[in-house]
Amino acid sequence: MICKKCGNQISNEVLFCDFCGAKTEEESCYCGNCGARLDKNDEFCGTCGTPVTSGAPVISGGSKQPQVIDDRNKEKGSPLLIILIVVLAVVVLAGGAAAAYLFLSNNRSDSTEAGTITASTARPDSSSITSNSASGNNNGSSSSSDISGAMAKVTAAPTIAPTAVPVPVFNHAAASSVRGTDTEGGQYSVESVLSNDIMTKWVPQKSTSNGINEWVMISADSLQYVHGINILNGYQKNQEVWNNNNRVRDCTLSFSDGTTRSFTLSDTMDMIRLDFNETIATTYIKLTIRSVYRGVKWNDTAITYMGAF
Repeated sequence: MICKKCGNQISNEVLFCDFCGAKTEEESCYCGNCGARLDKNDEFCGTCGTPVTSGAPVISGGSKQPQVIDDRNKEKGSPLLIILIVVLAVVVLAGGAAAAYLFLSNNRSDSTEAGTITASTARPDSSSITSNSASGNNNGSSSSSDISGAMAKVTAAPTIAPTAVPVPVFNHAAASSVRGTDTEGGQYSVESVLSNDIMTKWVPQKSTSNGINEWVMISADSLQYVHGINILNGYQKNQEVWNNNNRVRDCTLSFSDGTTRSFTLSDTMDMIRLDFNETIATTYIKLTIRSVYRGVKWNDTAITYMGAF
């Protein structure tokens, strides 16, 4: 607006002219000391008590700007809300930092353990662990729990198959007697019992009664450990020949340690397995005939094969 006294352009909000000090005609202005709104009739500021006279400090349109308090700034953000937001931000950042620390710590621990296992042996045994503990080399990283953890990460050693039990070897044969001729195309011999060839067999002399009390024996050059014996009973050439001749029924097995075993053989062309249920150390196995299964046509008692296991 224009001052009516001096004609200079002055602010619409001043009470006195900045140039001549004349009082303006506006209804209100602001205190130059505290910024409170004043009425043109006020002689003192109602807020701070500053006198409102000619030349008094008032906010004008000149070099000074009105100190206006904008209530809208209060609506932009409550101090309590700002504090809450800051606290939440700190909590979130702290949680993220803790998670990152745990992740890095776990990775560092795993890599350290793996490196320790690789640097030592690939498969530590119990003896090495025991010796380390006994020697007192415990620097805080070799406790029993650490050793257990390391052992859990190491692949277990493969199970070693037990050594196979040697098959007993009997390479000699003897008998109480043996028949000299064979009219059925086969071969009579005491050594025949060492082979499971169905065309060979042991048959005692005809002069005996059906072969009862006759015996045949297999022997070895050294002590053998025997668990049982397999027998092909009778003349195994074919079913008809097997039926025509006698087969051993009851027998006694004798061994070099002085022990004996008695068995009743089944009347079959299949391999007969006699299990001793224990290990017998012996240099021979002697079979003595006690009774027979009678043949349809002949009284010759035959054994085709004997082999120990």
